Amino acid sequence: MGVRGIVVAALPGKELRDFQASERRQRASLHATPPFSVLALEGAVRRPIPGPVAAILERLAGTHVALLVDPPALVFDEAPDDLPLPDPDWVRIRGGAHSGLEGRVVGLAGPRRYAANVHLDAAWVQIGDQPPVDVAIGDLERFV
Repeated sequence: MGVRGIVVAALPGKELRDFQASERRQRASLHATPPFSVLALEGAVRRPIPGPVAAILERLAGTHVALLVDPPALVFDEAPDDLPLPDPDWVRIRGGAHSGLEGRVVGLAGPRRYAANVHLDAAWVQIGDQPPVDVAIGDLERFV
């Protein structure tokens, strides 16, 4: 097929062990195959690939890229002219009740009280057509 590696959202424990066992078997075989790379964007946590990152990967589909080891990176020759750049206000929520959802920051909410009487600075995030929700700033992930 000509595939030398893949990009995945996550590689949790069992799948990582299976992949490592397969690699050991390949190295021990009489006719060793070229190495196969896996770039796990989210580590071992099962979360989908963020929307802005997925859009860039979809645009790069079918092109030649390289997977580097140290530091782990996906490298491509030249950025296409129509590469989708993420909106600077677009965020993904990494923790809390809305973990994993994406939306747009529409303003600062100021200090808010969360579970266990913890006070944190928050931002208003609009998720889809829903009214904005307050999310702790430390739970937000930006893409720009």
